[in-house]
Amino acid sequence: MQKLKKGKRRAASLAAVALAMVMGTSLVASTPFASADESSESSLTKYYTDFNSMEEAKTAAEDLTREIVAEGASLLKNKDNALPMNGSEWVSVFGVRSDNLIGASDSAGAFSGSSSGSDETVADALEHAGFKVNPTLKNFYSLDNSEIGREVTDFSGQVDSSTKLYNDAGFIVLSREGGEGSDASRVTDQTVGEDDEHKALYTDDEGNTYKHYLMLTDEEQELIDYVTSRFNKVIILTNTSNAMEIEELENNPKISAILHIGRPGVGGLKGMTDILTGLSPSGGLVDEWMSDFTTDPTWYNFGSNNQTGDATVDNGAGSNAYMREDGVVVGSSEDQANEDSYTAYDTEGYHGVDYEEGIYLGYKYYETVYTEIALGNLSYDVASDTLTENATSKGQTDESLNAAEAWWEKYVLYPFGYGLNYTTFSFNAGGIYTDEGCNTALASENLAQLFSSSYNSETGDKTPAEIEKIYVPVTVTNTGDVAGKKTVQAYVSAPYIKGGIEKAAVSLVGFAKTDVLQPGQSQTVVVSINVQDMASWDYDDANGNDVQGCYEMDAGDYTIRLMEDSHYDYKTDVASETDAYDEVTFNLDQTAYLELDDYSHGALSNLFSEENGSADGTTEIGDHDYNNIRTDEMMADGESGMTIISRANLVSSFPEAPTTADLTFQSEVLDNIGYWDNFSVTDRQEIDSNTGVEIPGTSEYPASADKESDPWYTTYEDIPTSWTQATGVYDEHHMVQNNRTELEFPMYVSQASESPIKFKDMAGVALDDEKWDQFLNQLTWDELCTIIEFGGYSTVDIGSVGKLKSEDSDGPNNWDSSHCWASEDMIGATFNTELANKQGTIMGNIGLLLGRNGWYAPGADIHRSPFSGRNNEYYSQDGLHSGYMVASVIQGAQSKGIICYVKHCFMNDQETNRGNLFTWADEQTIRENYCKAFQMALQEGGSKAAMMGYGRLGGWSNTNNYNLNTRLYHEQWGTMAYFVTDGYIGWANRTDPDMMVRAGNQMELYTTPFVEYLSGEWDPDYEWTASDGTKHKGMVMLDTDATDDTNELIASPTQWYCVRQAAKAILYQLADTSAQFNGYSEANPTGGALVSGMQKVSYEASVSVESLLSAGSTATYEITEGSLPAGLELDKNTGAITGTPEAAGTYNFTVEFMIDGWVDKTASYSIVIEEAITINEDSDSLSELKVGEDFYALLESEEFTTENYTEISWGVAPGSSLPAGLTINAETGEITGVPTEAGTFTTTIRLTATQGGGGGGSKGSKGSKNGVQTFDFGNKGGDTTTTTEVDLVLTFVIAPSSEQPEEPTYVTSDQVKQMIEEALKGVSGGESISVEEIQSMIDEAIAKVDGGLTEAEVQALIDAAIADIETSGGCSGNIGSTLAVVGASFALAAAAVVIAKSRKKNN
Repeated sequence: MQKLKKGKRRAASLAAVALAMVMGTSLVASTPFASADESSESSLTKYYTDFNSMEEAKTAAEDLTREIVAEGASLLKNKDNALPMNGSEWVSVFGVRSDNLIGASDSAGAFSGSSSGSDETVADALEHAGFKVNPTLKNFYSLDNSEIGREVTDFSGQVDSSTKLYNDAGFIVLSREGGEGSDASRVTDQTVGEDDEHKALYTDDEGNTYKHYLMLTDEEQELIDYVTSRFNKVIILTNTSNAMEIEELENNPKISAILHIGRPGVGGLKGMTDILTGLSPSGGLVDEWMSDFTTDPTWYNFGSNNQTGDATVDNGAGSNAYMREDGVVVGSSEDQANEDSYTAYDTEGYHGVDYEEGIYLGYKYYETVYTEIALGNLSYDVASDTLTENATSKGQTDESLNAAEAWWEKYVLYPFGYGLNYTTFSFNAGGIYTDEGCNTALASENLAQLFSSSYNSETGDKTPAEIEKIYVPVTVTNTGDVAGKKTVQAYVSAPYIKGGIEKAAVSLVGFAKTDVLQPGQSQTVVVSINVQDMASWDYDDANGNDVQGCYEMDAGDYTIRLMEDSHYDYKTDVASETDAYDEVTFNLDQTAYLELDDYSHGALSNLFSEENGSADGTTEIGDHDYNNIRTDEMMADGESGMTIISRANLVSSFPEAPTTADLTFQSEVLDNIGYWDNFSVTDRQEIDSNTGVEIPGTSEYPASADKESDPWYTTYEDIPTSWTQATGVYDEHHMVQNNRTELEFPMYVSQASESPIKFKDMAGVALDDEKWDQFLNQLTWDELCTIIEFGGYSTVDIGSVGKLKSEDSDGPNNWDSSHCWASEDMIGATFNTELANKQGTIMGNIGLLLGRNGWYAPGADIHRSPFSGRNNEYYSQDGLHSGYMVASVIQGAQSKGIICYVKHCFMNDQETNRGNLFTWADEQTIRENYCKAFQMALQEGGSKAAMMGYGRLGGWSNTNNYNLNTRLYHEQWGTMAYFVTDGYIGWANRTDPDMMVRAGNQMELYTTPFVEYLSGEWDPDYEWTASDGTKHKGMVMLDTDATDDTNELIASPTQWYCVRQAAKAILYQLADTSAQFNGYSEANPTGGALVSGMQKVSYEASVSVESLLSAGSTATYEITEGSLPAGLELDKNTGAITGTPEAAGTYNFTVEFMIDGWVDKTASYSIVIEEAITINEDSDSLSELKVGEDFYALLESEEFTTENYTEISWGVAPGSSLPAGLTINAETGEITGVPTEAGTFTTTIRLTATQGGGGGGSKGSKGSKNGVQTFDFGNKGGDTTTTTEVDLVLTFVIAPSSEQPEEPTYVTSDQVKQMIEEALKGVSGGESISVEEIQSMIDEAIAKVDGGLTEAEVQALIDAAIADIETSGGCSGNIGSTLAVVGASFALAAAAVVIAKSRKKNN
């Protein structure tokens, strides 16, 4: 693979490199580098696992998953206290997915929308809890492969009969799934009846109205009817991360209970049975569950909008595809054929969704409508089911309260945060304080001033607010009869002025959960509230105070409501001290302005509003239009901009379905979007559609030039004078790692000898420390680029500075199939940040044990719609609730050195067309709803990295959006995290790495083959002048026309600055993580030969790496390849190798060193074990004996002598014997005699050494060898006797007497053939191969046999061939491979023939 954008100029410079090599020189940077000890100190953090193995970590994960479900499952209905049960009931379990739950299997990978098979079924879980479960019904469902919702009710007589025995309760599991690329369908193939009351289900031209996926199917309704007709107690279990429309179940008196278990994960069903058998549930829903999803404001702007393209919707386009003003659809073949169209390069097309619901998402809409009816601002007619706006408020009356209650009960089934308990609680607030200890009460005067922060844009002065947090202590008392936990949810009701800044009636601002409270027990929890979370973003000076682009708190009363869920009932007795409600209030006498972010103190301003560039009909190519509202001026007709819902007119501003006019833009607007999609400072080359790689020498899109008006524009004056880059040495075969694969990637590589500052030295070094400049100066331009380009779930290694490749992987719910957790929405439903933190910590452990350094998770988008496919990856419908949960998970995971890549930017709320989706929303909606969780993930959570979403904010691709990446994330929020694209396969047509780094997005998620490379080459000789007038050398040069070999290169300080800053951001975050491998990146055991030992002699050696370890570190040792000599053992904790080797030989093995429980190192070793017995060199040869001739051999042992042992005896091992005529001297070890029989004989000689005995002492050994081994065989006397036996196998070859040679009988080739045929008949499956099939090989093999071999020798060769055939699977196996075996065997026979003939000839 080549770096195509750099190829041409690199080729030109190769000659210079080659010449330098020939001359014996190398190219090095001329600017001196600081040595490591001259710079600031590093502070390396070490990370340790909390478990000894993955098995232990998985056990902990299962235990925690059980806790999560036990605290997160929400009890939605419990008629007549049907739950809990005693756990011994005889029950039947129904539902096609009851034995294959969604999200309950470790085998489900990172991207699975569902499980591939539950590790435990609902029936199993109930059985384990003690229930008697219907086995006949269980078996029925194990054989039922019906799709979700396609329930079977035509049961056999046996199944039907079994329900009469197991009839204490019937469980029905209702499942729904979604996943990456799969939103829930708004239009299914099932229709509703004529009496259906849905507001806006899709209706076709024939009048058929269709169900959506989250409604009960016909078959599910039939199953419910079947079960309710046979069981007095029916319990529904909802297995889904998507809210369902189940009003009929809530209202059905035959349904006893509904328990929402979400996606429970592995171990989670135990939490479910804990609830069923008595543990009081404490989970709260993380979505508003409506009675009719089509009444929700998001229904009309979601997915492809196919749910709105019907006869019942006025002018509904039924599409989300954008068109040019001439009606040409963007990305269509017609558009691609237009050479003047900037959008022609995006074959995916443009699609969009309008967030017209504004801030009124989920509970915020329903509670606001309810409040407006209650306050008399809206009227609701129950009979006609209509809402109308009142020109003037009628005020709060009994009539308005009753109407509000009627409306709410009709449209809301379960509010956000809802969940029943087995007990009851009371809430009593203790005031408002400014400290967590609740010692200083909030002042009643000058609060606006105390809450305000200011920024002087002229001087840059910042004045933070004096009070940025308030604290509300709430005493929670268990007033019931059952122990349980309870969540206090705090919602603010802020003063609203009609037509002013939009404000929901209630907004969640904090929550806290108690411990388990026994009946009558109380606990005071403290709810922490950020003042900024009670404020509202004013992007258009809605309140007319000439201030915009910051958070504001209007004057008036602020009521903090402490509630069980999001619904505030206006009939609540506020004075009651026995209910689960209380409130506290403070008043502002004037508006408070929060001009600084409360966490970073970054200066705030609008970034996505009309003042940030709104297309006004005069759009020119290259304009920076960051406005995120689809305005009238952008549209072809000049009037079809989006309408955002307003509390002042909730009815008339209610969202409508997009029309064709809403999808048709001015061509100039689309062309400007296309321009930035394709921005590159070198000409973009054509992409090979088969490989995804650019084609050298082609030009598809012309180069763009940086302009002074560009916010990223950089001049020489902006380049620090200390900067340079190493020139390095060109490595034509350099390998880079990407996503656990290696690619050959020619580039300039820095040298270790010129890089004194190592990567580990950068741990803990502040980002603005000059040491970073010194460190980066050591790297080549190519190395800077590869850090950015090769981000495919990994970061590259840089050998010169000791930076190893780091490895990352995906999987919010299931990291590399290690453990399937309860889904994020279920974790969110616990409202327990401690559990979330613990989950992150265990996830961090799992990452270390997997050998991973980064986790592409958790997810921080929110549930905009119940139809969103990936709601299981996101915690909640509410941004603040999600933010607290995700921040806690990140803190836990990163405490183990794991880099979290929180994802996917924000407003990545649907899977349909997500690859190129325009998301339009006002800045208040963005700030308060959609980016809140990401802000908290990056600030409170401290996430070191983040993953961008595929979509767009307005017209800008997220990766190209400077206001998003640089101004919001880094400047206003103050994060130093680095940002990676989503898989580059989805970005190739609309972002270029050159534009990406200019916007402030640092890393490309390389997804082969779709990848693009940064532009530019390093010219070490280019001179430029700095701001202080000094001259400097070295600059990045751009080739703006790859098709022209004669054009001049252009110096680009902007390219250098943006690329270097991006690389620095990545390395800075990596420097203090597990990617440092606890400082052992360059600490590699050398391996090699260990000290030799001797057979049957005590041995000691060590492979310990203790000398490489720094304080606090430990290591364990394990042999992963090869083996130690028999009799030796490796101590896994110390690395010591000890024991007594049984046999001589050379032994090779590999040791794995596990440092600190996860840092993996290996080294290869060898041990030579010498024979304990040797043959004296003056002895006769054992292979040259002759019958009738004298033989002499002397056996010796260096160790086993009478000097070291009490007694030495030589002999022959039992079962063995010397050749006839030979004997061994038991005292001297001499073998003597005259052999009497010719042949080859194998004999086992045994030396017996006896130590001690009779109470006498004995001598010790001669001491250690090489200072490592210690052989001490002495004893101090006593009655102990030890015996050591050492064997030596000898082979004697005895020739016949030369006086009486024996003439062997040789066989002919015909005899050989006959012998082979007889042998093959006995082969298993021998009939599968005929003799003829191997005849040619046989003929070739025995062509020279005549007179060469005896019958015994031939038979031995045949037996070996047959054995090979049998080993390979017999003749009935693969014929080709078997023939090869036969051929090889007889080729061996032919070789033996040659030897035999030679031997015969010589004789």
